[in-house]
Amino acid sequence: MEDLFLRLVNMSLAASVLGAAVLLLRALLKGRLPRWTFCLLWGLVLVRLLVPFSVPSPVSAFNAIPAARTVETGRRAALRFVEDPGAAVDFPTLQTPRGTGSDAPAERPVVAPAKVPLTAILSSIWLCGAALLLLYSFFCYLYTMHRLRRARRLPHTPGIDGIFRRVGVRPDRVRLYVSDLFPSPVVCGLVRPRLVLSGLVEEEDVAHVVTHELTHIRRHDNLWKALATLALYLHWFNPLVWLFYRWYVTDMEASCDEAVVRRPETDRKAYAYSLVNMAERSRSAFAGGFLAFGECALKERVKSIMHVRKNTVILTIIAAAVVAGLAVVFLTNPQISPAQTAPSGSAADLPGAEVPEDVAADMKLTYSVLGSLREKDVAEMRVRYGEFGDSPETEIPPDGYGEVIGGLQELTLGWESTDRESEPVEIVITRKDGKQVAVSLRADSVRLSGTAPKLADKSTVYVYKADVSALRAYALGLLAPARELTQTPAESSAPQVSSPAAPAAQGAREASRAADLPPLIEENPPCLRIPYDEVMEVNLIDRESRTCCPVTGERRDAVLARLNSLTPQEDLSVTPDEAGLRLLQVRLLDGTKYDFWCHSNLLMEGETPLADASRLRDLYDSFYEIEKETYGQNRATAEWLGYMNPYRITGMAVDDLSEGTHGQYRALTSEQQREAIMEVAALLKAVTVKPSSTETLAPGAAHDSTPLFQTVLNFEDGVVEYTVTVYLDGSIEILVSSIPGYHLAYETTGDGTLDALADALTKYAAA
Repeated sequence: MEDLFLRLVNMSLAASVLGAAVLLLRALLKGRLPRWTFCLLWGLVLVRLLVPFSVPSPVSAFNAIPAARTVETGRRAALRFVEDPGAAVDFPTLQTPRGTGSDAPAERPVVAPAKVPLTAILSSIWLCGAALLLLYSFFCYLYTMHRLRRARRLPHTPGIDGIFRRVGVRPDRVRLYVSDLFPSPVVCGLVRPRLVLSGLVEEEDVAHVVTHELTHIRRHDNLWKALATLALYLHWFNPLVWLFYRWYVTDMEASCDEAVVRRPETDRKAYAYSLVNMAERSRSAFAGGFLAFGECALKERVKSIMHVRKNTVILTIIAAAVVAGLAVVFLTNPQISPAQTAPSGSAADLPGAEVPEDVAADMKLTYSVLGSLREKDVAEMRVRYGEFGDSPETEIPPDGYGEVIGGLQELTLGWESTDRESEPVEIVITRKDGKQVAVSLRADSVRLSGTAPKLADKSTVYVYKADVSALRAYALGLLAPARELTQTPAESSAPQVSSPAAPAAQGAREASRAADLPPLIEENPPCLRIPYDEVMEVNLIDRESRTCCPVTGERRDAVLARLNSLTPQEDLSVTPDEAGLRLLQVRLLDGTKYDFWCHSNLLMEGETPLADASRLRDLYDSFYEIEKETYGQNRATAEWLGYMNPYRITGMAVDDLSEGTHGQYRALTSEQQREAIMEVAALLKAVTVKPSSTETLAPGAAHDSTPLFQTVLNFEDGVVEYTVTVYLDGSIEILVSSIPGYHLAYETTGDGTLDALADALTKYAAA
């Protein structure tokens, strides 16, 4: 609903710009052009209010508005002024703390703040307002039908039928009624309209009243006014729309008056008197969408009647030109920037080498993110070496924002860049709404990541080939002073894993971590030539306890350094010993993953033997230290959850089994749904478990406790699916579809990580 509300807000802003132009033309040309001209112009405003898409054009008036931009949605283009601000409001809620064990004592509910997105609050208010207005119209309709049932059917007379023929409406199309319960004539009904004449109408006014209302019916004004009323209800939050509705109704009535008085049989003065007589009995200008004779702007309509100009061919051409010109200028969207228009979404249309079809959409999203960057939205820009927060960095001055954004939007992306060796320079753009876009520049490639809207999960995986020399030179120039403070010579020997070396420091800033690590050996295979600054995470998995130990900080650097300093042995004919088997998994930022199987007698990467374990005693000894430290601090996580890659999750289903609520999320549907998936995935990775509690169960095996939550994660390959169940006693079960035959169960440590997960699952199941 939040996405619908934001779309309506943007549509309302676009219609406000067009409506202001119509009011200006109305003030300048009223009395000079036929009134039907302004009815058509208000029809253009109605299109903007109800149609969410248009086509980009170089002559669009919105090109002159800096805040307006065109956003592609599928094959269509929508005009956008505002984005989701991402703000949240704290609301006090009653929460019951969850115990993590079956013997945990019951705790009293407490009042705690819960963050509710601002857009969710505003969209709820909008929905309530629209519902109340629809309810008002519904009661108006019921009241009208109640009075209509008591009305008397009026037979067609030769005089009445003559009016029908002169106006051009078939007599059998409209049913006539008369009732004293209606203070003024009214037309109700859309498909089969009914004309109700007030019993208070003077006999000399009947012909004028019937002619006026039949003219409305011939023009289908009852349908157009119903659409205008619907647009008013959808955009009730915009005061300008109420003003536009009022002037639309006035111009519609004046246009109808104009058509009536142009008839040779109509006496203008007598018609004006009829209008005054009916207006004295009319109720209000807004009557639930029904058409009523003389219902608004009496003084203006009488003056217009007395000064109706002859409708000439020249006036008609001028009026048509005005309508067509406004349609071309205001019904089109601003042009899409070159960064957005470069790809069409088809692999064949993308620049560079032939792009796989499954990558084309991701490249298009990358173009879209670059094209949406605007200088006025930037809160801060920083540039740094590498892609880590502890790298040397400096702030980009505000007068350089335009140069950076312009350079990014002029990039032409290619597919399958092989640049992995050159030192990366990363530009981090922080927007005023708190979202970030991180752009990593190597010698001839670019990679995007971050939290900005429209960044898909695969945008953090693919590295695109691009000419970034100018941007990179600008960034390096800014970084030169910071580099002089932190640069140290690289040590030639590899540090021992058992006692990792700490990075040296110079001046006020810590030295670059990569400078203290051994250089990469060019002759080594990629798995033993791992760029230190491209590693996302390292995990050590004990295959006996099925637990995962994150390897971080100095220990991670030392493990990577030991692997990179290793020379692979050839012609190894050792049978792997499964006893004490561990898996060391290294995942890079570009999505590459290396699985090092650490047998007691052999180190393998996947199916490839690398070295005899006797050469790696320091590395293996460090595993014991890592596990001892992790278990002692209760930081061990479940095997499959601890090392999963959240960026590869494409869908999530959440069920609160105790409340019976269900939530469904897709990563590419919206930024909010992607953030929900990332939040739950991060909490699943963080849930700590007891290594001694691991139990292998057959699928469907009974559990002693009551299940509280179940979440299903779908991954991008379309094959792997995780099913995680949380139980009342604080245990969890994990089933992985790609490994049939069994699943795992764990007891959690009770350190609060499961409580945080339960709170998130409760929220997203109910959303």
